[in-house]
Amino acid sequence: MGKKERAEAAHKQKEQKKLEQQTSAAQNDTTLPVLAVMVVVSIGLVIFSNVVFQSETEGRAHFLARVLCFVLLESGFTTLFSILLLQPARAGVGLLPGGGEAAASDGPQPWAPTDAETASNEEPPTLLWPHAADAARLPAEWTRAAVGKKRPYFLNHVRGSTRLVAAAMRVGQAAGSLCNVAVLSLLLDRRPVAALGLVPSATFLGDLGAGVAVGVGLISALTAVELRLGWVRRLGWFEVADPAESFGLNLLIDCTFHAAVALNEELPLRGWLLLNTAEAAAAHFGLGRAASLLCAMAAESVVFASLHAGSPGATRLGLLNLTLGGCAAALNVLLTGSLAFSLGWHWGWNIAMGNLFGRSTSGIPISATLLSVAPHPSKAHLHGGTFGPEGGPLAPVAYVVGMVALYLIYGTSRFGLVHEAFPFLANAA
Repeated sequence: MGKKERAEAAHKQKEQKKLEQQTSAAQNDTTLPVLAVMVVVSIGLVIFSNVVFQSETEGRAHFLARVLCFVLLESGFTTLFSILLLQPARAGVGLLPGGGEAAASDGPQPWAPTDAETASNEEPPTLLWPHAADAARLPAEWTRAAVGKKRPYFLNHVRGSTRLVAAAMRVGQAAGSLCNVAVLSLLLDRRPVAALGLVPSATFLGDLGAGVAVGVGLISALTAVELRLGWVRRLGWFEVADPAESFGLNLLIDCTFHAAVALNEELPLRGWLLLNTAEAAAAHFGLGRAASLLCAMAAESVVFASLHAGSPGATRLGLLNLTLGGCAAALNVLLTGSLAFSLGWHWGWNIAMGNLFGRSTSGIPISATLLSVAPHPSKAHLHGGTFGPEGGPLAPVAYVVGMVALYLIYGTSRFGLVHEAFPFLANAA
């Protein structure tokens, strides 16, 4: 046997061993039954808390017991549904334009997502960006500043096939959040889910559209300023990270992804946690309505920012900015009386940042963008680097302008509408 034949045989043997290990891992995977047990136990804890941890002050299970149930159910439901939707997404990857290379292995896979499916960054990066023609048009100063850096222009571009898997899991997480707040509201809080501000109607749709307009408008203005100051530079239009893929299809996948992100974050945080924390503050500490809401806003905003601490490129400034962003989102709910405006702002902000103007959104990668831009290799402290504009000094200005726009649109005429099912808030001075 020649050298070439021996190498081929060794490669086949290695691939066979890898397939056997993958098959064994898939056959012995206990993720799904463990998650099912976790959800059942969590629902049992809800019922137990409703009986044992009653609060005379609140007239329902104590707030701390309900928070524990909230955390356990959110984790269990979101993980369970994301894993269930991951399976058809894996099958669909190979059907996408250019998705053959990213298609799932021929062998069986475990229920749980693989490391590659959960990674925020491609390491090592397999997509060359900027594309050669765009890179050639960059100023010499930028090219020199990029020398020796693994990802000099910070942006993490991924294939649409990768985004399909991420979008499916995010939709699952959004469905899990909806199940979580439904169980908590009906079994523990004893109020309808609609009390959290999720009431589809003509008014709801109007508020949703207004939120989208404000979110897109803020990022449009922010991007215009960064372009004018030279922090970022325009490269081209209608860019697809992998030229073999479809711009329109990738954009649709990203729109779905960000819609799920908005629902997955707004409903549990600005819906359930914000209002229940405010009510508990009013009930147990005798705080007035404004003080209770401010305390709840601060707590919810810290939780919101901490959830992004592990995002690619996260910095102290970025997390401080997101804390202010959490306050802005909370104010959206309090001044409009529903989640609609907040959902719209969240989606419009993310889709504009990532897919209209080609920037990272809290480190989230992109696969297609209307306007492609390159951030300056040496000005990460200004444009936010890998984390994106939310990690830069202009983000707080955008949040404040957004809150001013919110007030100009709605004033305070709706303030308190969301509290009708929260008697301690409704009756607080």
